[in-house]
Amino acid sequence: MKTYAERFKQYSGESLKVTGGQAVSDSDFLVNSSIQRPDGPPVNVDWRVRRTQAGLKIIDVTVENVSMAVTQRSEFDSVIQNNGGRIEALLDSLRRQVSA
Repeated sequence: MKTYAERFKQYSGESLKVTGGQAVSDSDFLVNSSIQRPDGPPVNVDWRVRRTQAGLKIIDVTVENVSMAVTQRSEFDSVIQNNGGRIEALLDSLRRQVSA
């Protein structure tokens, strides 16, 4: 959540327009939207939503065809690979981010 919040700060104060959506499986849905900016073209944003026992949850956000989940997975892999394949390095990095 912290990652998503940081990345969406730049869109503060602009409007979000839902433009469509469809089911992609029994439990997953794709909601299409665009962020309407007064000083530029709209930004296309797709939200992957999953039905869980606790309710609907956003599991990925794709901005202009770039998946935040895929990007984050790549960043995690990079931290692990740059630290000798140690997953503990990733956990340490995540702990620092959460405590900041």
